[in-house]
Amino acid sequence: YDAIYETWIGNDPRVHYNFAKLEALAKDPEVLLNHLDILFTYGMLTDDTRELIKESLEGLYWSEYKENRARLALYLMLVSPDFTISK
Repeated sequence: YDAIYETWIGNDPRVHYNFAKLEALAKDPEVLLNHLDILFTYGMLTDDTRELIKESLEGLYWSEYKENRARLALYLMLVSPDFTISK
């Protein structure tokens, strides 16, 4: 029994996501993008979108940069036209 499921039982509307796997990949933005590309765009992420996201991620270097990179990469991937448009 995991504490994260307790919120569903109590009708808590918050969504919880474990970023540990993405944070482990966040040191190298290219590796992180490759992982998200396979998961969300089936390897069809365009070069333009890839470069835009990569540039955004490379600028993040401070105390919590891995967590911030993981969150930003996921957000940008999910709002990108490559993810939202079916091909």
